[in-house]
Amino acid sequence: MLGFLLGGLGLAPIAYVYGKFVRAIPDAASELAYASAVFPPSVGFLSGWLMTLAYLIVCPWEAVAIGKVVSLFLPEIQSHRIYSVGGVSVYLPALSLGLVTTGLVVFINYRGIRLSARFQNVVTFGLLALFCVFSFMGLLHGNVANLRPFFSREAENGWAAGLVSIVMVLQIVPYFLTGFEAVPKCSEEARDGFNPIGFSRAIFLGLAAGTIFYVVIIGVVSGLVHGAP
Repeated sequence: MLGFLLGGLGLAPIAYVYGKFVRAIPDAASELAYASAVFPPSVGFLSGWLMTLAYLIVCPWEAVAIGKVVSLFLPEIQSHRIYSVGGVSVYLPALSLGLVTTGLVVFINYRGIRLSARFQNVVTFGLLALFCVFSFMGLLHGNVANLRPFFSREAENGWAAGLVSIVMVLQIVPYFLTGFEAVPKCSEEARDGFNPIGFSRAIFLGLAAGTIFYVVIIGVVSGLVHGAP
């Protein structure tokens, strides 16, 4: 919880800079446009490719994740093993589900921004609704005693263990809190007369929502499940 909270606060200056940039350069190219405006074209080219590769990594990760999540409710899809990667088996139904989901997202985005925006609104607000319901239920049935020990190997190493635990979480926080930087990419889709300060508000709202989401989820689950000593 502390790792995500501190990570969210640490990303606030980055969100502030994004807000300044999008108001000065409302360009869908975002990072590429900002880098090209300040540095030589080669730097802008490199930043554009780095962001492209960063977003491309998300696609296979989500494709794998959807099969894993569904398998928790339908274990039957973890059948018909076709191959393994790194000692982990890959099953035909789970792989097919991931590919179909990826294809659906590509199709929706291909049809246009209006359909894509509606789809994302439904999915996002649906996720937030489930988050509120399950978090509330978790708080009602959780036990504060389950939060101990606060850190791994706390009894052996004291607060040094806490510091190590926080740092280990901090290294993955930027990946999980990505999304607020996507606001500038929609800047050219804004309606006429839109107040540019709204971009900054949306960026900080996205960062705050992501931080609160993970902090609450970790807290609720920790209260429901007894931690190992």
